This record gives sequence, structure tokens and C-alpha cells, in this order.
Amino acid sequence: MAGKKPAKPSSSKGGAIKNQKSPPPQTITENRESEEDLRRQQTLLNIFSNTFREVLEADDFPSQLQELKGALFNRDFEGAFAREEALDVYAARWSPTRALCYARILRGLDSHLRGLVGDASSSSSSSSSTGVVDGETSIRKGGDGDGREMACDESVDEEVVRNTEAVEEEEASTTPEEQRDVIIEESKAQSLKILAIGGAAAEIVAFADYISSSQPSITNTTTTTPTTPLQGEITLLDIGPWASVTTRLQTALTSVPLISRYASSATKAANVALISSQHFRSRFFQKDILSLSVSELATLIPVGGGGGGNNEKHPILITLLFTLNELYTAGGIKRTTTFLRQLSSSSVGLPPGSLLLVVDSPGSYSEAAVGGGGKDGKQEKKRYPMQWLLEHTLIPPPPPPPPSRRKEEEEESPDDVADEDDEEKKKGGIRWEKIESHDSVWFRVAEGLRYPIALENMRYQMHLYRACCVG
Repeated sequence: MAGKKPAKPSSSKGGAIKNQKSPPPQTITENRESEEDLRRQQTLLNIFSNTFREVLEADDFPSQLQELKGALFNRDFEGAFAREEALDVYAARWSPTRALCYARILRGLDSHLRGLVGDASSSSSSSSSTGVVDGETSIRKGGDGDGREMACDESVDEEVVRNTEAVEEEEASTTPEEQRDVIIEESKAQSLKILAIGGAAAEIVAFADYISSSQPSITNTTTTTPTTPLQGEITLLDIGPWASVTTRLQTALTSVPLISRYASSATKAANVALISSQHFRSRFFQKDILSLSVSELATLIPVGGGGGGNNEKHPILITLLFTLNELYTAGGIKRTTTFLRQLSSSSVGLPPGSLLLVVDSPGSYSEAAVGGGGKDGKQEKKRYPMQWLLEHTLIPPPPPPPPSRRKEEEEESPDDVADEDDEEKKKGGIRWEKIESHDSVWFRVAEGLRYPIALENMRYQMHLYRACCVG
């Protein structure tokens, strides 16, 4: 499914964000950001502002934004995300905060994610020079790039050009990026493979940031990085037409930003791409995850990564970031439960040790309502919390005794879906164990970060599961 409803915001006001509302006592507030974290976050915001500059500066941006807000409020997700123009507006408005939040979550899960990596030498190399693959057609070349320029403190009248001096130096000596690539090559970088279901813009930027954070720092030699750097391959899947957005963002992530010709030597030296296209590749498929057959779902599980150049499947990360509740709401409990059970079946072949990361709105904002009506039209709908529905499927309780009474109304519920995966699990399917969970966490955008429009804090719930082999 396509739509990503915005997280419930706290109040803020333009430019740098003001935090005016304290979180509830039971809610976790994330720790203060370090100087390095703030630098990385500003880099991500620059990528969004440069990529979507024309969108943000368009005269009709406010009216398009209001139209999109109306569709989201009415839960018309497919209508809201059917047009590429609407996706541009969404990516410019809500994806930046999401990307910062997701990047923070991924870095916090580093110890778990490190258990998924394999030798990058066995990774797939069928990607374009920009690292972008359009799963529906063919290799796509990167976006126009005309609107990308670094935010700088010089006069707006200054001409913004590529760093020609740096280009000339590249011809005579090794560039910082090449130095980093050599270090990564000598370190035998390991490959992390990701299947991101739902959304695209925030996901691709957050994953690129996580992979980049594992690599040797060019601009800060004192920064401590993991012993073994990572390479990343991300498969993005959504019902909406996100291909253009992901192509432009991939280009921005892997290209040296534009910079003023009058920038200082230190600024020029630090002006590098967030990550090399050799070390971060992405592909996008425009599909409805709830309509895929088991065999189609199996083709989305990346192969390779286990070392030795073989084609064995290696544990991967699957994400449902502000997507699962939408699937329950728009697609229905029965179809979404079927999808989750298919994901666990031996026919899909998800490697044991794989991780499933679910992030969504907390509390009552993530509930699915079913039933209602009845013969007299007065029967109330039943509401199921998203987390309960998820764990009812992934970690089901012991089966209850057969019901002694007949149902008076035909009503959709998780139990209406026959537990058809029991036999599959006996034949080598998987079960899940929960390894980390938070019911309510605040992500607060740090004061001092710059973006053309106001950004808002967000609150989320997060649950991480590991696939375990059965039989």
C-alpha cells in the first residue's frame, strides 16, 4: 500500500524547531544529539532541501500541501499518493523528519544489524552507475540535479558552481572519496540487505545515512567508526509511483553537492558525497504487497551476501515503517494477516536470523476497526491495536478450545484467517521472537537545524523481531 500518514506532530515554528510541549511521563525521550549527529542530520536535511527545492519554492506548494493533508486526514491513502506531484510534496514536507528519526533508530539497532551482514564480494552487481534500479522497467539514470545547491552563509547573489578547484586537483591526486573507497576495500566491507515495504523517500535516505556512518570519516579523523565498514543494498516496495523520487534522492546521496566557488578551503575539502554509489545501491518496485503471491514475495528476498560468491540467501532486514497500521486499515485485517503469515512460510524462504522492524504511530493512533452494522445497524465496530494484531500473528498464543457457541454475525478478525502456516512451519518455516520493543518514543528535531519550512517532532512505537528456524 502506498500512503504514509504523518506522525502526530508536536507544535513547532519556522526554521529551527522550538519544542513547546513536554512528552507524557510514560513516553521515552531520546537523548541529546552529539555534535557529529547534528552534522549528519543537517547533511540529510540539505539533501532533501536541495532535491526538492523547486517543490518547496513553488507558488502552489501551500495549496498542494493542504490538498494532501485533506486526503491523509480522510485516510484516502491511494488517492493521496496516486500522483507523482503529490509524492514530491509529501517527500519535501514529511520525509525529512521521518528520515532523521529512522536514521536514529537504525544507529540504535547497530548491534542487531551487524548480525545480518555478509561478505560484500557475493553481492549482486547488476546496478547502474548511479546505483538505482527501477524494478518495473530497466536501469534508471539519476535525476536532473538542477535544483541542488548547498545552503551557505554567503550572499544569495553569489554564483553557486561545482568546486572546480577540487575537480582539477582530482586529476592530479587521489580524491577523499577514493581514499575512503580504498580503506573500505582493504577492510573487506560487509553487505547489509534491506527490504523496505511501504514508503521510499525517508527510507532510502535513512539507510544511506546508516551505511555511511559505518564507513571511515573523511572530514573527521578523530571519529571512531566500526572495525568493518558496511555496504548496503535496499529494495523499496510501495503501491505508489515513487521511482522518480528515489532516483533523485539516490543521485543526491551519492553525488558531491554543489558549493559556492568562494567557499573556504576547509569547506571545499569537506564537500563530499554522503556515500559512494559503489557502496549503496537501491531498487524500487511499484507493487501492492497485499496482492503478491507467495512466489512473488519470495523473489523480493535478496540472495547472496553469505560469502564465497554463492547464491544462498543470507539474513536480511525487513522494515514496515509507518506502513503496517495503514495495511490493516486500508487493506483489511484478513489480507494483512495473510501477508504476515506468508512472510513466515517456508515457501518464501526468509533466512533464519532475519529481522523485522516495525515502526508506527503509538497508542490509539494505530488501531484497526472491523465489524459493525449488524441486523439492526447498531452493532459497534471492534477495534484492535496494531501491536496486538501483529503479535497475534507473529507470536500466536496457544490455540483456544473450539467455540461452544455459533457466531451470530460474520465478522472479520485475525482468527478468521485459518492458521494455514502450521504445516509450513513443520516443513521448515519460521517463527518470530521479539528482541526489542518500545510503546512510545519521542523524536525531537534539534534546535539549530535548518530547513526551508518548519519541521515537527514525532512520536512512534517500535518493535523488532528475529526470525527463528522451526524444525
